[in-house]
Amino acid sequence: MTYQVLSPIDGHLLRDVHFADPNDIDARVAAAVRAQSAWSRVHPTRRGEILFGIAEMIESRLDEIAGLETRNTGKLLFAR
Repeated sequence: MTYQVLSPIDGHLLRDVHFADPNDIDARVAAAVRAQSAWSRVHPTRRGEILFGIAEMIESRLDEIAGLETRNTGKLLFAR
């Protein structure tokens, strides 16, 4: 099952989003539990490198993410 995310600005479709059922949630939780075990064995320095890499990827797409969030919420985007 999916639901539509519509822009409050003009009502156009932003995305169809999958609606998770209890089986989907159970599968995601089980996957997270399995991943946590492996993640806990990664050296803390390496975990930090991975997390900083993720932060850099987010920062490199900040304008795109901000624009999408503006369309999603209908709130104004202010220049930084």
